[in-house]
Amino acid sequence: MNEAPPPGGLRGWYTDPRRPAGQRWWDGDTWTVATRPDPATAPPDPYEGLEPAPGHNNAAIAGLGVGLVSLAWNPMALLGILGLALSLLGKRRVTTWVRESYRPTGGRIATWGLVAAGISTTFTLLTQGFFR
Repeated sequence: MNEAPPPGGLRGWYTDPRRPAGQRWWDGDTWTVATRPDPATAPPDPYEGLEPAPGHNNAAIAGLGVGLVSLAWNPMALLGILGLALSLLGKRRVTTWVRESYRPTGGRIATWGLVAAGISTTFTLLTQGFFR
């Protein structure tokens, strides 16, 4: 990279000469390949100022746990279906908390529970001949 060094030339994060909306690391001698978004232009947290959710999202946690177990053992797809149901309940709880102006908790956990249980259930149904 042949761009001019930053003012002062000290090691650190500076405005990227190639992409002004981001930052690039100056190692004291040259620009490196390390980049990051400019923290000053980062989008605001949509849930800033909201109280934490009043409890844990136990349905999401259980859905992920059952979904992961169902990847190893899923008799007649029952554990996978249970994992899907619990994860969906966890997603519903997140939606309810957002509607009630609480900071949502457990949305990603519920999503991963849906993924694990969905893969397990689909695989079980295909290999056990349920779709013949």
